[in-house]
Amino acid sequence: STVLSNTCIMNGVKRQSSSSDTWLTNPKASAGMAAWFERLKKSYTRNFVYSEEPVFVHMSNIRRSGDVSMHSLPFQDFLEDDCRFLLFLLAMNDNLLMGDIKSDPNVKLCWNMPKTKEHFYLKGKFYIASAPIQVTRFPPPKIVDSDVSAVDYWEAERSKQWKQLDKRTRATFTWPASREAPKSDNIAFSCLSLDALPSEPVKGKPEPLKIVHDIAMDNFCLLIFKISAVEHFDYSMFPAKRTVSKGNFFNESSSMYLIKGKCFCRYTRSKAAIARSWKPTLNHVTSLNSSFSLILTATFPRTFPLCSLSISI
Repeated sequence: STVLSNTCIMNGVKRQSSSSDTWLTNPKASAGMAAWFERLKKSYTRNFVYSEEPVFVHMSNIRRSGDVSMHSLPFQDFLEDDCRFLLFLLAMNDNLLMGDIKSDPNVKLCWNMPKTKEHFYLKGKFYIASAPIQVTRFPPPKIVDSDVSAVDYWEAERSKQWKQLDKRTRATFTWPASREAPKSDNIAFSCLSLDALPSEPVKGKPEPLKIVHDIAMDNFCLLIFKISAVEHFDYSMFPAKRTVSKGNFFNESSSMYLIKGKCFCRYTRSKAAIARSWKPTLNHVTSLNSSFSLILTATFPRTFPLCSLSISI
């Protein structure tokens, strides 16, 4: 088990240890913990938990048009009550991402762990926990071990994660939709820092600030990913090791891959988006649809740009 200090950093926020930090030392949480999650959490700790840089996970699925979608999702947290759920940030006005999820909530994620030379390919389904006044498809399911209703549980979790965001990230939920060109930058991006105000008005707090806060929080959604299968590639050894976890998450199979040349990849002709392995010196995600149309992406952690290339074969 990996023991973390009382203070750590997640998603650029310095904070006291939260539920996600105590997973590996919490007897109640670890009692039914799957082996794949222990590997994922241990790898996350080694790669990101003390970094001030945001953590991105790459998502791919198939749009209604048959084109391949590609998004870099800001990772927020692990869910304390069920290790199968990962939490990401989503803005209600992000029409492109919201549309791609509505097209097909069944997706594949690629999570690169650069320091430990690992890749995790996660198969599962997205759910959306939005503000009560918003109406969205794919509401998240009820947590099995919780006596609270699904609506109340996820609204409490959404409020909890909202308070854990840093001021600058919170302010981005007042901004225009992603990829939208605003008419006036000064107005559209006037809010650059936003405190987490309590739900009830506080005496002395300016009312306009409360209005801005409520607008931002209503725009804030949790994008919830429920994992159904995990493919883990460990390139720290030679030959590289591949471990597949699916079904009840305790049935695992491992195989050794001999990596020759600069990269190794396998393609499957499938309507679902497929993520396969590339040499881990770069963070690549490869997706393939039935027409053999590919989309390749690479991220560069130090400068944060995302590059993509679409080709046909």
